[in-house]
Amino acid sequence: MRSASEKAHMRENEMSDTPCVILTATISVQPDMCLTIRTDLSARLNDYRQAFIKWLNNPSAERIVLVENSGHDLSEFITLASRYPSKRVEFLSFKCVNFDGARGKGYGEMLCLDHVLRESKLLRESRHFVKASGRYYLRNIGELLDYLRLHSELHVVCDLKRNLTFADSRAFAASIQFLENYLMPMRDLIDDSKGIYFEHVLARAAHKIMGEGRNWSMMPNLPEVEGIQATRNRTYRLNFIELRVGRLFHYMQRGLLRSRK
Repeated sequence: MRSASEKAHMRENEMSDTPCVILTATISVQPDMCLTIRTDLSARLNDYRQAFIKWLNNPSAERIVLVENSGHDLSEFITLASRYPSKRVEFLSFKCVNFDGARGKGYGEMLCLDHVLRESKLLRESRHFVKASGRYYLRNIGELLDYLRLHSELHVVCDLKRNLTFADSRAFAASIQFLENYLMPMRDLIDDSKGIYFEHVLARAAHKIMGEGRNWSMMPNLPEVEGIQATRNRTYRLNFIELRVGRLFHYMQRGLLRSRK
């Protein structure tokens, strides 16, 4: 009979070096949701549909988990994915427990991640994952996935802002250990009505794991996010000048961090 450590080692060897992409979704928003202007169901459904098609068309995104927490029927998305037989796509739809809308959509997103952690086969097979809102598309996802393959020692990859108290959560990457042991235990701290957002909790979890000697990194490149922000009903898409300036600023930040090692 194999020991627990031997079994753990076997599971580690069976894990894929290809990170899975987790797309979180809430198609039907509860009416009391804090700080959410874009609530129309048909508009949100179209946002998710258009972004999902882009993810499917990106050859770098080989393993995708779409998790939806309002219990909405995902058959349309399953049909779309069936046209891409080379990809592994997993669908998880559940009706999350009722929670005070004052906590905000970030709390619902955390419930999505909790469900994936418990139910996703693709996640269990992966060393790392990339999380993005299902209504957004990350144009340079390939660069992030390649970075994770080259740096298996990393436990969290995200950009920290506002005196390092705020992490860009539109897209970030992490190990399963970070999700399970650092981010999820902080779930109940999220409360948009008190000004404590998902982004603050992600930053705190990153600091905690760094404080224990584990590795964090900035995103390897400026996240090129496309989509419509639900908070202000505003479109994300950087123009040519914004991209050039943003890439330069991001490159300089990474250079400053490397020079202080």
